[in-house]
Formats: sequence, structure tokens, C-alpha cells
Amino acid sequence: MKYVSHPLIRPQSIEERRYQISIALRALDMNTMVVLPTGLGKTAVALVVAASRLYSHKGKVLVLAPTKPLVEQHLRFFRQHLLLSEGTEPEETDFAMFTG
Repeated sequence: MKYVSHPLIRPQSIEERRYQISIALRALDMNTMVVLPTGLGKTAVALVVAASRLYSHKGKVLVLAPTKPLVEQHLRFFRQHLLLSEGTEPEETDFAMFTG
């Protein structure tokens, strides 16, 4: 099994699927709307894009979702798989959740 290799993604935590990497690379080049059935890895694509942007631009990433449970799911996923500052564990304050 092959895993996504990126300095800001926890090693061996995200299985590499070619279609997800292809979508992520395209999303890094242009505005992209990802439409995939449930369970095929839209959140993993978002994580790869976010990690790539954080690594190359040293800024912030905003993730939007239409429901509070989905926001919470994204937050857990990003905390579980994302490393910050090239390999360091993220701090609790590195993530923020806003709901309305």
C-alpha cells in the first residue's frame, strides 16, 4: 500500500489514491469544485491541498462546510493527519472552529 508523502502530512496516514492526487494537483492550479460520492476522499483531497498551500505559502487555510457535524468531522480529520512546521505536532490553538 502506498501513502501520501508530504512534509506536513503524518507519514503513512493517508492512503495514496491516484484520482485524489490528480484532483488535488488540479485544485492547486485553479479554482476547483470536487464532486465525488460519499467516502471517496473529498476531505483527503482538501487535506493534501491545504498541506501544499501551507507548505509553499506559509499562510492560513479556511475550510467551509454546510453543517456543524461536517465542520467537526473536518476538524478531527485535519488534527489527526496534518503536521505543522514540517513535522511538529499541531497545537490546539493551530485550529479554530466557527459555527453559526
